[in-house]
Amino acid sequence: MFIYSNDYGYDKWVAKALDFYANVGDAVVLTSVSGESPNVVLAAKRAKDIGLKVVTFTGKSYENRLKRYGDINFWVDSNAYNIVECLHMMWLTTVVDSVIGKSEYEVSWN
Repeated sequence: MFIYSNDYGYDKWVAKALDFYANVGDAVVLTSVSGESPNVVLAAKRAKDIGLKVVTFTGKSYENRLKRYGDINFWVDSNAYNIVECLHMMWLTTVVDSVIGKSEYEVSWN
């Protein structure tokens, strides 16, 4: 992060990292409680520009800017940062558990 933020600015570091590390067919997962964090919104725009799928985790306003770029959106109807972040953590942990867990143990969505 430091190299990108130092060279390109804090508002552009995530977007710039996508330029260097994203591959065709990748998806980017972006989180922002408000959905208005400039660096994350710019990264979502850049991801769409280079053809990536975008998954967003937001809260607060239903009409936040980040959510507009999402192919899949996880939104929490709350203004409380701790509530939004805790729900995001549970959702992300569930996804990681189902993907990684398959190699270690049986995972079911039943």
